[in-house]
Amino acid sequence: LVITPLGNDAVIGRAVPGLRLAVHDWGDRIDFGAATIHVEPVHHWSARGGRDRRMALWAGFVIETAAGKIYFAGDTGFHDGINYRLMAQRHGGFR
Repeated sequence: LVITPLGNDAVIGRAVPGLRLAVHDWGDRIDFGAATIHVEPVHHWSARGGRDRRMALWAGFVIETAAGKIYFAGDTGFHDGINYRLMAQRHGGFR
């Protein structure tokens, strides 16, 4: 199962036909076994080619477990640290 932000399922589905995908928007929360995954905004324009800028949502993930929370921002711009501060406010501390 690949959890991906909106629009990226088209790219992934073409590359790996038949792969099981769960497509989510910013702010979505996915219960995944003993963990909860939060889909969160990051700063990126999500271009894969010359003509597809901003055609898919770019996202980071907060993985919440009994052992604590992990923030995975992925490929993102710093953008004056806005998203990092927002995640700390929204989710508290991280491991």
